[in-house]
Amino acid sequence: TDIAVDFADFVTEFKTIVKKLSVIGKRNQGASAAMTYAATGNPVVLVGQLRITNYPAVKIPKIINTNSMGIIDLLQLKIGVWDGVFSAPDCQDQEVTVTVKTKKIVHFEIAMKAI
Repeated sequence: TDIAVDFADFVTEFKTIVKKLSVIGKRNQGASAAMTYAATGNPVVLVGQLRITNYPAVKIPKIINTNSMGIIDLLQLKIGVWDGVFSAPDCQDQEVTVTVKTKKIVHFEIAMKAI
């Protein structure tokens, strides 16, 4: 209480930072996936993609590709509800909704169907 009286500006800014951190959440949260072709069960290697379509504008778009094992590593997202699209060449796009909570990773198993 003494600090709030003597250093009111500091306390106000500190409270603002704490509120912002509770909205942003932690670094170890977001979405990941394993993508396979539905017909064969083979992994979608290096060409599969997850992109978040309603994420606020940032310097780096929220897009991540599959690796050599057909895995999409953690795509870090803020707490919230996000619309995403899984895509791969010659496959139908699959739309998903990702609900991110503090320190949680949403994992998808995606079977891509040929066009």
